[in-house]
Amino acid sequence: MPGLWARPPSSDQRPKVGLWTKPPSSDRMSEEPRSLEDAKMTQILLEQQRLKQASESSSALRPDSHSPSSSAAAAASSRNKETAQNPVAEAVLPTEMSCRQAFDLAWACNSLGGQFNSVYRYGSMRACSQHWDDFWFCMRTKSYTGEQKATMIRDYHRAKELSKYGPGKPSSEDVWTSRLTLLPLGSAFSQPVNEPAVGDDQSRIMEAQRRREVRRELGYETSS
Repeated sequence: MPGLWARPPSSDQRPKVGLWTKPPSSDRMSEEPRSLEDAKMTQILLEQQRLKQASESSSALRPDSHSPSSSAAAAASSRNKETAQNPVAEAVLPTEMSCRQAFDLAWACNSLGGQFNSVYRYGSMRACSQHWDDFWFCMRTKSYTGEQKATMIRDYHRAKELSKYGPGKPSSEDVWTSRLTLLPLGSAFSQPVNEPAVGDDQSRIMEAQRRREVRRELGYETSS
């Protein structure tokens, strides 16, 4: 029976370990960087395949060019181009916004006085979301400067005018003819006004006589 302590192996049975181990072969050293390159290339190919599949799926989900939504977007873009090509409409578009004024308008709209005024005039409370949209848009563009900020504000107000006065909306052009060109500088209100030949009292008497003549001709009054 073996005892608690086993007999140590003899010197012949012990494994012989040299002081210097054999260096790995050159083939093994060249295989390691090649395996790293293969792994990187495989990862790149997998990433390209994933991006290709994502682009194909997004193109499959993209609406057709003949769908109603795409046609509406195309019509809106064409209306924006037409509005942008109108020099008169472009000249009156603002390029600056006051965030304090936008906040005051939104706050006044939500206040008791603003809602009471709306109920008194129109019989119902009014929505103030448009005023808050103006305020938050002003806060978003506050950090921009120069032409970029002016373009953003101009595009924002152009979209607002299009939604309010676009095709099918009530417009002042139903009564007045829109001017397509700007007037030359100094040509507006340049006609001279003649001095009145009579005083105010005499003018009021003459106007009252003219009105009586008109009412008599229409049959509302009889000649005395």
